[in-house]
Amino acid sequence: MRKTSVYLTDGELAALRRAARSTHRSQSDLIREGVHFVTSGRAFPGRDSPPEVERVDDNGEPKQKRPEWLNRQEEGALALFNARKTAGEIGKELGISSTDVFEVLGRVGAKLRAFSTPRTGDTSNARREAPLNH
Repeated sequence: MRKTSVYLTDGELAALRRAARSTHRSQSDLIREGVHFVTSGRAFPGRDSPPEVERVDDNGEPKQKRPEWLNRQEEGALALFNARKTAGEIGKELGISSTDVFEVLGRVGAKLRAFSTPRTGDTSNARREAPLNH
């Protein structure tokens, strides 16, 4: 294993620390998991609109399409939101208006709901996320 450094916003670092505490895992372990997620082809960071992925059931029939995951702006907004930052603080950190912050967080909520909604015949072991409730 090799040592490396990453730069995180205050919100990202706070969210990482909370996740490490709540899961009883090291920050490094969570970062490695994130790297594995991104390099496995299941995430598309930095895209404004994640590609839609068509899934099929055991009979080869298409399942409902859903977004792959969050883009970088959405991840940053979620981390800052979870760190209890105001819309103004999130906007300043991300370089967007407060109005845009609400739009971004709305997309985040919709994506999290898409991932947390059980689908008929979905036997995957994907981790289910709760919608935003702050």
